[in-house]
Amino acid sequence: MKHPRANNGSVLVGILWCMALLSVVVVGSLYTSRIDLTSTKLHGDRIQAYYLALAGVETAKALIYEDAKDRSQRSTHHSGALYEDPSQFQDIPFSRGTFRVGHAGKQNPDGIWTFGIRDEEGRLNINTASTEELAKLPGSSESIAAAIVDFRDNDDQVTPGGAESDTYASLTPPYLPRNGPFKSVDELRMVYGISPSMVVGEDSNRNMILDPEENDGETSEPMDNQDGRLDLGWSEWLTAHSAMANTTASGDTRISIQEADETELTEIPGITTDLAESIVKFREDNEFQTIASLLDVVQVSDDDDDDNNGRGGGSASGEKLISTSEFISMSDYVTVGTDTSLPGRININTAPEEILTCLPGMTRELAHAVVNYRSSSGYFDSVGAVLNVPGMTTDIFKQLCPRIGVRSDTFRILSEGRITSTGAKKQIEMIVRVEDGTITTLAYREYP
Repeated sequence: MKHPRANNGSVLVGILWCMALLSVVVVGSLYTSRIDLTSTKLHGDRIQAYYLALAGVETAKALIYEDAKDRSQRSTHHSGALYEDPSQFQDIPFSRGTFRVGHAGKQNPDGIWTFGIRDEEGRLNINTASTEELAKLPGSSESIAAAIVDFRDNDDQVTPGGAESDTYASLTPPYLPRNGPFKSVDELRMVYGISPSMVVGEDSNRNMILDPEENDGETSEPMDNQDGRLDLGWSEWLTAHSAMANTTASGDTRISIQEADETELTEIPGITTDLAESIVKFREDNEFQTIASLLDVVQVSDDDDDDNNGRGGGSASGEKLISTSEFISMSDYVTVGTDTSLPGRININTAPEEILTCLPGMTRELAHAVVNYRSSSGYFDSVGAVLNVPGMTTDIFKQLCPRIGVRSDTFRILSEGRITSTGAKKQIEMIVRVEDGTITTLAYREYP
């Protein structure tokens, strides 16, 4: 028979083991609860960061609306306001955190944003750009440009060097080209011959931040040049959404030099009754393709030729009736046709050299001259004003004219909300357009 003290010892050991196990269970439960609480808090912080980012978007939209109204009242197409304005967009305190609106691009070192909005009209529109323009993009080629055009057109006829349905059907997995307008720049990654790095550059996760793996050379994906700057690829220069209103700086409808009668033409500053009559006679045999056609107007004499049957056909001769300076003064008030919107026009007040170089007749040197001129002399107040740029000729302007404008109505807002205590953050990108006194959302995207 065991001694009673031995039994007591066994019971004590058993109790101690039970307490140890219970302690493990309790500690484990507490640890799990802590993880759950932390996870719940982080989730809650991310939700609040989302609404902080949304506050930044709404702030930017309100400022864009007010700026558009102010420009119209001052008869100014482009003010440059809101493109770089830290006072309005840099880490604005709100609730438990802050929001910022801005962007990081090729010219921004790691960690530094330009605080402000960006316009879409300063970018090349992949839905309206010609094959020749697309081929001039850095890193592009004639075959890639042809493939982009084939992807968006509504037929199966292959552009030389391009790709249509048969090519896409042979891929693994197979798919079809859109055969319609691109919905976003990201969709370019589906075009035959285009790699993801061409579209997004080093920013493979699309968070607009230079992450360590995006600045380590060839150590890990994505491959990068390890230069300490974030390369955004074509997403820096392209859009699928640009379109500017075909109005004067004050918001009035422009007068069509192809459709207007003599009385309407005299409403254009600088056009007299005699000049209006000459314009009408000239266009009877010379259709105005662009507003630059005004530079070709000459005196038309009446011919008493019975074969004309009163349909015009007089002879054109003499000096040009509209000088370059006169054309510049009237160029903001005129248009060709009756379109109220001009999709894909490039704003020469905001477009970088890379985009200006893509346009018809432009060289890198002339694009550089355009940028220098607007930096030193101020923003262009009309399309015709680009004729003042050194090196710009009338012949080049005639090629350039139907592709450019001097205003922006579509804007990209990238807003980041951040919780101060935990650093939780969320980014929202929205593309909006100011149109008829309202702001319309064209695209929306959330980033990690």
